[in-house]
Formats: sequence, C-alpha cells, structure tokens
Amino acid sequence: MPFISIESELDDAIEEIGDLVRNEKSIRKSILSQVGTRAKTRAKRDYKTILNKKSGNLYKSIRKYVYRNGKAVVITAHNIGDTNRYGFMLAHGFTSEAQNEPTLTFQIDGKWIRKHSVTVKPKDFIEQPVKSYLGSGQVNQDLETITQKKIDSLTKKYNKES
Repeated sequence: MPFISIESELDDAIEEIGDLVRNEKSIRKSILSQVGTRAKTRAKRDYKTILNKKSGNLYKSIRKYVYRNGKAVVITAHNIGDTNRYGFMLAHGFTSEAQNEPTLTFQIDGKWIRKHSVTVKPKDFIEQPVKSYLGSGQVNQDLETITQKKIDSLTKKYNKES
C-alpha cells in the first residue's frame, strides 16, 4: 500500500539535548508527531484544489501515524469505519464490478451509463501537498522551532528537579 513517510534525522537535536534526555524515543515521537501534524494540515488544506471537490469524508480520512520506534510519521488516507472508505479508495484507486446485476448503472451529467466494471485511478491528493511541504524548506524551520521548544521544556523541567 503506498503512503507518504516523513522521516527526519533527529540525532543532532537529541545530541543537543544531551543529559536532559531520559527517553530519547518518546522525544523523537513527540517531535515527529508535531511535524506530522503540520504536514497533515497542509494535505487537509490543499486536497480541495487538487480534486476540485470539498468533502467532509475526504477531510476526515487524512490521518497521521507515528511509528512506535519514533523514526517516522506517515500521512495517509484512512478507512473510517466499515462504511466510509472513500478517501482510502480515492487515494489508492479501486475497481468496482457488477455483482448482483449484469451491469453497474449510474448517471453522469444527466446521462445513464451501464458498465460491467468501473476502475478509478489513484488520485494524488495527499502525496502532492506533503511533498510540497517537505520541499518548501518550511519543514526545517518547523523542526528547528519544535526542537527548541522541546529543549526549553526539558531544561525547565531539569532545573526544577535539580
């Protein structure tokens, strides 16, 4: 299954934090989660212009997942329950075949059409905005800001404990 993965080298940031780090994996996950949220926001903002359609179901289907090891975050169109697979199917493509009838019957622009099967090609409504975000240099600024806030938070906590 295709998906977009935002991977980042956080080793330099973790080195900066140095002694303040007690759980490196949780810090990596926290930072990547925030960067992933910004990438997801970009995808949610831009899907309307890419598809020329605004849909609450598509909006809701755009999700982010942070890997447990804290090495990457994934932005993808997700199935929402058993009934709403629209975003997932649109992002990954699908073929629908007639099952209980000899043909599928549907209307396009007021004209009735009959087909044995319909194939919808995948639409790049998530990958394009996320790649745009990653290529804009904004991700580096965001990563620096997020990391600095994390360092400040850990420093404050460390000083309080000392």
